[in-house]
Formats: sequence, C-alpha cells, structure tokens
Amino acid sequence: MCLMSDEKYLFKRNGNWQFHKRLPPPSTKYHRVALKTKSIKEAQKKRDSILRKWDGIIAEMSEAKAVMDLRKRYLNAINPAEAAHLADLIQTEAEDMAYEKGTYDLIQTTDYDNLTAEEKEPINFYRTATGQLSPLPVVVPPWLEQIPNKATRADYKTGLKNLMQHFAAAEEITHQRAAAFLEVAPAHYDVSKATVGKWQSGYINLWKYLNKDYSVWKNHTIPNTPEKNKDRDIWENSEVRRLIESARGSNRKPWLAHAILIAAHTGAREAAIAQCKYYPEKQVVWFPKAKYETQDRQIPAHPAIVDSLNFWMENRKAQRTISRGFTELKKSLGYGQAKVFHSFRNTFIQHLQFNNVPEALVAALVGHKVRTVTYGVYGQGQQLVSTLQEAIHLIDYDKADWDRMYT
Repeated sequence: MCLMSDEKYLFKRNGNWQFHKRLPPPSTKYHRVALKTKSIKEAQKKRDSILRKWDGIIAEMSEAKAVMDLRKRYLNAINPAEAAHLADLIQTEAEDMAYEKGTYDLIQTTDYDNLTAEEKEPINFYRTATGQLSPLPVVVPPWLEQIPNKATRADYKTGLKNLMQHFAAAEEITHQRAAAFLEVAPAHYDVSKATVGKWQSGYINLWKYLNKDYSVWKNHTIPNTPEKNKDRDIWENSEVRRLIESARGSNRKPWLAHAILIAAHTGAREAAIAQCKYYPEKQVVWFPKAKYETQDRQIPAHPAIVDSLNFWMENRKAQRTISRGFTELKKSLGYGQAKVFHSFRNTFIQHLQFNNVPEALVAALVGHKVRTVTYGVYGQGQQLVSTLQEAIHLIDYDKADWDRMYT
C-alpha cells in the first residue's frame, strides 16, 4: 500500500485531526476515528497505521453484521423446524471456527471463565447468534448504522460508548445496575438530565432490537444536573472582546467570532443562532422559538453585528459545531464551567437592565412572557420596532467592565 503525506481521509474538528473513510458498498456510512492530535504529521502517521489495518477493520465489521443478521433470522424463525435448522447452521459454523483456531476440544467446556479471549470466540459466536449473549461491541455498530437521524445516532453513540465502559454485554445489566448507572451519569459525565434521558431512550430501543427485556431501563429517576453546571455567570465586556479576538486568531475558527458577536448582541442560544434568518432590507433578525420562550423572535439587528449576520447567512454552522467550538475556545482561555455560551443571554439581559430598559421591552427582545406589563404601552408596529431598536443600540461591549459601567 502506498502511504500518503497529504490530508486524504483526514479532517479537523475542534482543532484536532480525525480520520474518516467511506465504508465499502452497499454501506453509505463512514468509518471515523478521533486521532487526538493537532499535528498534521502525527495525524498522517496514525492515518497510515489505520490504512494498513483497513482490510481487517472491514472484515470485523462484516463479521459483526453477519452474526447480527443470523441472530435476527434465528430469533424471528416462523416455526420450530426453521429455528432448529438455523441452530444447526450456527453450531456448524461455530465448530468450524473452533477447528481453525485449534480450540475444537474446548467448545463444549464448562470452564468458560478460564478460557482466553481467542478460545471464547467460537462459543461467543454461537451464543450471540442464538440470542443467548449480546456483547455490546458486536451488537451496537450494526444497530447504530440503521438509525437514519444523524443527531439521534450521535446521542445514542455517546450514551452507548459510556455504557460500554462499565458493561461488556447486555446480559450483565439488571434493573438495579441500570438504576445505579443512570443515577450517577449526570455528575460522572458532566451532562444534563435531558442528555441522560436521550441515552436512556437509546438503551431501551437497543434492547428492543435485541429482543431483550427493555423494562430494565424503565421506571428510573435521573437526577438533575449538579448545581455547579447550572451556575451561569455573565461575561465581562473585556472577556467578550477577548473571546472574539481569540476566535479570530490564526489557530481558531473565524466563524466562531461571528457566532459570539450575534449571541452577545441578541441573547440567542446556540440552536437559535444555527437556524436564524436575517432580513437586511428591514434590518431585523428572526430566531425560532426555544424553550421557555413564548413565540418566535424577530428583533432589530444591532449595527455591530450586521457584517456577522451577512457572513452567517452564507456560512452558518450547526448547533453541535457551535457548542463544541465554543467549549474548546473558552477552555483554552481558562474559563470554567460557570461561564458557558448561554451566559451571553444573561449578559445581554444584564446590559439592558443596567440601561434601565423596561421589563416588557426586555421580554420582547429575549422572548420571555411578562404578566404585569403589556407591550401596548410602547406602541405597536413600526413604533414598537423603533423602541426596540433604541434599546438594542444601548448594548456596547467597548465599554469598561461591569464594576465600572454606568457610574
């Protein structure tokens, strides 16, 4: 095999190189590996090492898919005769496998736990194909491949990767063990209750696919995210400027600077920014309704973000990309868990409040519901737009930090 020195099969994500190569037909998926290096030379060496083993990687994937297809046929047999026929085929293949490995005499052993990994392979093949054993590294990849939604597949993949750090096979997981795993997951993996809930849905669906008792994953209480993750401080003006300057640097992603500018001047979340629309003729930005908001938002565009909005309409990024890029950036600058992307929303509101913008106008700008005051007192139509515009123009990140502002 001729090894390459270019960037073929390589791409960068959050500053680190990853390997990706399309799997052979009929699959339309890619095989991806995080190379965990920022050096192109190191990435090229790791890529070449993967390519040397490529045929073996594909063979392992094919074998995993084949055993899962055989398992599905066996478990869905329409009558006892068909099931017996398939069981004989599986038994024969397991015996052939053991014979090739020189472990034929061990295939009926009762001392399974003391066998080596290689000696267990024929036995595990038989047990997996007949539904007695569900080794997660074998059963997970074929199942994930059939999930059409990319975001759902990514959520499930992360959850299962974490599950496999603790369990090798589905049969090891009891209702009690599932409860213990779900209880510690938010704190252990530093994720939200909602994220663990998505993982739980994936576990349930995988167990259904395996014809296993999925009730082991039901009727559990997932605790709330630890309090430390809920503390969201505001960004000081100097910190906002530092984030933008760092994002614009040669080692960063310039698009991230635009996302930060938009967030800081609109209070929009990552998901809203990923889907926003800009109408230059009206100088307004549209954001889809998000959680805790009463409706879609359409607010005046601050002059400081007009160029960013024009750039974003042609070069927008997905929510996950924004989130990962920003997390990498803020960590590289030494900011902890208390300051997150959502903090721009709190910062935006704080700016408006420090400028004595009335509660109803703040609510109109950020999408909150206010029961005590109506927007009507500030006019309607163009009059309200002009009033909102005046409020937006009060946002100024070139000023000093909070302890010296508005004094």
